[in-house]
Amino acid sequence: MTPLRSRNVAAMAAVASLAFALSGCAPAVHQTESASPAPEPTPSATTMPRAVFDGDCSALLTDDAMSDAVGQRMNILSAMWDDGADRGLGGISCRWTSEDYLAATASVRAYPVDVLDPEYIASEAVNGCDAEAHLCIVSEAVDGVWVSVSARSDHAADMTEGISLALADIHARLSDQPRPVPEARDGWWAPAPTCDELQSGLNADGMQSTVAEYYPDGSKVFVDGPLRRSYTLVATIDGTPYDTVVHLRSGAGVAVESARSSSDEAGVDYNGREFAAVIEQYPMDGAAGVLLGSVGPNLVELDRVGSEDVQRDARILDAVIAALA
Repeated sequence: MTPLRSRNVAAMAAVASLAFALSGCAPAVHQTESASPAPEPTPSATTMPRAVFDGDCSALLTDDAMSDAVGQRMNILSAMWDDGADRGLGGISCRWTSEDYLAATASVRAYPVDVLDPEYIASEAVNGCDAEAHLCIVSEAVDGVWVSVSARSDHAADMTEGISLALADIHARLSDQPRPVPEARDGWWAPAPTCDELQSGLNADGMQSTVAEYYPDGSKVFVDGPLRRSYTLVATIDGTPYDTVVHLRSGAGVAVESARSSSDEAGVDYNGREFAAVIEQYPMDGAAGVLLGSVGPNLVELDRVGSEDVQRDARILDAVIAALA
């Protein structure tokens, strides 16, 4: 199971010059496929892209239904900005949290089976509980659509019957829905760039870098390979260490425009690129800051917890994007 995301990044001094420290990537457990986009045919007029339940979380499962499933009051966790990646895959991903602060969290994911790795669908990672029984997942593919329902709590094992009933209810209602159709996904990273590719790109641009896997996870969820990857990046700014986490998300580049439109203060322009400085997409334990930029239709997200100098962060993000462009 993937560990919870930590954002402990210290605040640093203002930027005057930028240099990266040299180091190799940590051993990666991901497959090292090429990051070149995989071309796909453009949908015809009769097969226009469509997400499961049209991407509407309230239609997928109501708050009341999720509350019944886990045995306590749950509320949908709304995204602070849209990234469009799930819709591009013809899918949907929704999250809930308990009214009793973080006593429980839950999620539902649904995708056409055609975009998923068959081994992942059948794996224990999406069928059962983790070793501590704090995270339990049930899933099933019916009529070409795979759905998973998960619950995280100190008593998650007691929730398996409830989330199994929620899973059956979703599949029953899916029979009345149009079949989901993924987008063409032109220009998507397929898969997202590896640690070595990011580090090599930074070095090729005349900079040295320390890049390492942030939370190694060997699961290949999608047939195109890992579409999301996260790396730690260590830099030196005016002789002062700077460290952050960089998240690469295939097909989520529309998040930059969505985030910039969310606030008059969100827009950040640097070196001819348009960035967005906002809080993280799904804030639960506080509101951590992030800086968003894009490489074509793909998103690069930079953690900036504790940072007060957005132009310094923009220099780092600009370097990462240049290395991946």
